[in-house]
Amino acid sequence: MRNYFYDVSDGALDINYTVKPDGDTAAYNLAKTMEYYGRIVSRDERDLLLAELLHDAITTADTADVIDFSQYDHVIVFHAGVGQDFSLEDATPRDIPSRFVTPSVVDQKYSGGISVNNGTHSVRSGIIVPETESQYFTDAVLGVEVFREIGLNGILIANFGSALGMPDMFNTDQGTPGVGVFGLEDQGAVNGDGMIPAEPDPWTKIYMGWAQPIIVADSINAQLRSRKTAGQSVILKVPISASEYYLIENRQRDVISNSLSPETLIRIDTIYNVDNTIDEIDTAYMAGVERSPVSGVITKVDEYDSALPGSGLLIWHVDENVIAANLSSNAINNNSERRGVRVVEGSGSQDIGLNFQSFFGTTVGAGDKYDFFFHGNEGFRFYNKKSDSVYFDSKSIPAALTYDRASTGI
Repeated sequence: MRNYFYDVSDGALDINYTVKPDGDTAAYNLAKTMEYYGRIVSRDERDLLLAELLHDAITTADTADVIDFSQYDHVIVFHAGVGQDFSLEDATPRDIPSRFVTPSVVDQKYSGGISVNNGTHSVRSGIIVPETESQYFTDAVLGVEVFREIGLNGILIANFGSALGMPDMFNTDQGTPGVGVFGLEDQGAVNGDGMIPAEPDPWTKIYMGWAQPIIVADSINAQLRSRKTAGQSVILKVPISASEYYLIENRQRDVISNSLSPETLIRIDTIYNVDNTIDEIDTAYMAGVERSPVSGVITKVDEYDSALPGSGLLIWHVDENVIAANLSSNAINNNSERRGVRVVEGSGSQDIGLNFQSFFGTTVGAGDKYDFFFHGNEGFRFYNKKSDSVYFDSKSIPAALTYDRASTGI
């Protein structure tokens, strides 16, 4: 997590941390069971149970150890077992969901926060994640029990992003994608089976103060390099109305070009440089390649976009009025017709977050390789039948229009 944020923030954020209790196998034991904290209740009651777990873990640690909580900005609790974060025909429905427990939820349960250090300090919020996300489930097609390897990295990093102040990019009412696999605070958190989370979307980088866009006032002739090529985030900002604008970035999976083989890729040591596509990762797992016994923990990835579904230009449509009206309620992408931050899908079919039918049944769109703008995009050609090139203007599909369907002149 430290390496991820240092990388994607271009060195602006560096995290120092302490792990307690001391000792590789040490843990704090709580009086209540996992089943108690994970019982099936309403959404509001569940949030209060998570606040209770946070309280019980922190006060137990405070009693058992000498920890000056005032020295830390954030607290993360790792609990035993699996998180209730994936629908994999799980036989243990009372697993504990992973969550950033907000100050308002903590205060609702414990007015003034969780008291520690003999009442001299209070913890106002915290993050709850499991020790693992990997689990067994029944394969619906094969009808057999399968072990699914799912990394904890993305869930941990996305929840810490929430603690840092990153707004969620998915529909927080329905849980459906808003920007899909292209951003950390949405399904991009579980790219690469949760081991290689996507970089934050460009609006979030700007919002966090980690990037400054190049504003295009009239026209510009620029090399829109990927971040790994340029050494820092390169984002174009194109105003289109009083509150709306486009952000354009170049996202590439394979800039460093390590050309790792699946056999090398799967050798997980303390440093894990990933440069292959997700298909190759899956192939390596299916082949049963043996892991390194050193640690089994991924601590670094050289390119966090290496598990994106493709490469090319991503165009984002931002409406600051929508963001301003919904930021405090963490609902900037809850209106699918007018999202605060939206991917202009180069495929022409704007289906991120929408249901559509496929061979496997009803699927919710989360983004694919054709949503990038790139030469030879077959999805773009399908909707723009008379064109052999890929472009973006008022007559293309998708079109360069404001949310009110006015031409932008771009």
